[in-house]
Amino acid sequence: MLELIKINDSIYKIETKLRFISMNNYLIFGSNHTILIDTGFVSSKKEILRFFEKNKIDISKIDIILNTHCHLDHSGKNKFMKSLTKAKLMIHEKDRAAVESIDGLKKQAGSFADEFEEYWKQRLKWWNFEGGCKVDKTIIDNEIFDLGNHILKVIFSPGHTLGHCCFLLDEKILFAGDMGFESLWYGNARASLLDYINTYQRLISLNLKMVLSGHLDPVEEGIKEKYKSRLSQLLDRDNKILNLIENGHNTLEKLVKLHITVKNRSTNLADRLWQDYGEKNQISQHLDKLEHEGKIIKSQDKLVIKNNM
Repeated sequence: MLELIKINDSIYKIETKLRFISMNNYLIFGSNHTILIDTGFVSSKKEILRFFEKNKIDISKIDIILNTHCHLDHSGKNKFMKSLTKAKLMIHEKDRAAVESIDGLKKQAGSFADEFEEYWKQRLKWWNFEGGCKVDKTIIDNEIFDLGNHILKVIFSPGHTLGHCCFLLDEKILFAGDMGFESLWYGNARASLLDYINTYQRLISLNLKMVLSGHLDPVEEGIKEKYKSRLSQLLDRDNKILNLIENGHNTLEKLVKLHITVKNRSTNLADRLWQDYGEKNQISQHLDKLEHEGKIIKSQDKLVIKNNM
């Protein structure tokens, strides 16, 4: 079910409420441009049309569609929304392929799409994937959109995906996509723990008054502290892994079974397989980081704390 929520006179949140998750898309009404940030409507096309009609929003006025990143809960209705408007679709180059073609989407998912193709297709169906959509323009870090009464700036913020971008309105309101305070996820083939860390450090440096994210309610209080806490959670995972290795969980397989970064609670097999896949990718990135920092050594398929050798 779609709900329109007013943030201020220029910003409206379009929220899709489901049982376990909410998806947020945002409209920015500027005097020069009307921008839609993300198109992850988990609703039928008829529902979307009725929603805009009911709220007296002229869809044809939307002239720019910005994707924070390529995941289907943020880009899934690109094709449909473009068909209703003359809007230009924009995303960072590193996420472009995944919204333009099924092959690009496969590369984003990585080996999971080949090893568990049936379950991957189930996930696509759940998110109402309707095929690729041509990107009209790629965006770059610090690019400016002059909306007339507002200035919107691109903040390149990789980690969750390699091409993730946030959007900063008037230097104070951040449209954060999935680099807000959602669950930490860098489990796709095209994601990066190191980028995640660097992005959080950059977001901490901003003087933000509000964070509008892809799945949560607006945040106005304690923003720096919340981002610092997220960064600490990422870095603390290194210490947890070191402690586990020291206590005998000294292979990738043993660590993955513990699910210390991705909780594996779903009863749905496709979700459980996806969570297993994400856990393996995330743990592998931590191990690469720890090896690069000289804290562990990968020796004969076993992980060894360097100080213990």
